[in-house]
Amino acid sequence: MPLIDPASVSWDSLKKAYKSHIQTVGSQTTKDTYPYLAEKIIHYFKTEKNIHPLRVNETDIKAFISWLRTKGCTKGANVRGCAKATCNKYLQALRVMFDWLIDEKLIKENPARKVKTFSELDEKTPRILFPDEFLKFKNGLKDNIHLLHGYFAEIMLTYIMTGLRRSELLNLKLKDINFDHGYIVVHKDNNIKRGRSIHIHPQLMNIFKSVIRKNISRNGTQKEDNYFFGGGSAPLVRHDVMTRTFDRFREAIKMPKGLTLHSLRHTFITYMLSDGADLRDVMIYTGHKKLSTLQKYLHLIPKSKPAITSLSFGGEIDKLTRINTTKKLLKTTLKTIKKA
Repeated sequence: MPLIDPASVSWDSLKKAYKSHIQTVGSQTTKDTYPYLAEKIIHYFKTEKNIHPLRVNETDIKAFISWLRTKGCTKGANVRGCAKATCNKYLQALRVMFDWLIDEKLIKENPARKVKTFSELDEKTPRILFPDEFLKFKNGLKDNIHLLHGYFAEIMLTYIMTGLRRSELLNLKLKDINFDHGYIVVHKDNNIKRGRSIHIHPQLMNIFKSVIRKNISRNGTQKEDNYFFGGGSAPLVRHDVMTRTFDRFREAIKMPKGLTLHSLRHTFITYMLSDGADLRDVMIYTGHKKLSTLQKYLHLIPKSKPAITSLSFGGEIDKLTRINTTKKLLKTTLKTIKKA
């Protein structure tokens, strides 16, 4: 016998079950993105197709994935499909929802688990900020410092000067920053499989001090165990909000649509490699698990190094990393641009 009345089952109840599940086992990124995933699933099955949860079968799930691939990520008049990795996230959400129905003895098999995830994901060419774009980006920060509760400029500059991932950046705590020895500790969690330590660019110290001053002004204190950006006991900025804010910022300063928040990390990695930094050293620094992941950045490096003076935060960009390399980052190009 079912543990609950089948008549009480709805897409809304599945959404609640999904939320309860990820609150106990999900990463912070999953917790932040689940409402968006759930809303689109409900919109498709409930609003567009009018299919009851207990009647969904494997064919319906496949049709949903096909819809995602063709127009599931449409924004306004811009009709576009979702990436394979995004489709996998929706499929995983459906699997969790229908697992709950199995636990409640309302169904015997999970239709979402009969559908395979995409194993070969879409290959995307990493997009980086070129010198003129970075100058525009940096100047644009001055007029948008009010975004993300007043932490936008500091978060963006930290992003591009450390190469941290979005989740690593927003989950950073004051205790993770060693000001005496100049390094950041990135801890292992559900999303981050490998913990590591990364050195801090000297110019970031002033940026970090600015963050601490804002935290004290905001909260009256700055505790070691509190989140660094915002200074509270919970993250001030959600992952999805950070991405949407960057997209609006990019549009406001009229930068190419191909640039995304992750382009900041791509830029950091690419210019490390352009200076001849060893792939394995960079892999340790950025937290990549596979050497092949970094190799896709190599073709972005021009044969003659671009003039990237816009990356200078006070003339010390050659100290962007302390990885043992044979050359200092962008030293040659800085000399070239000075002559010009």
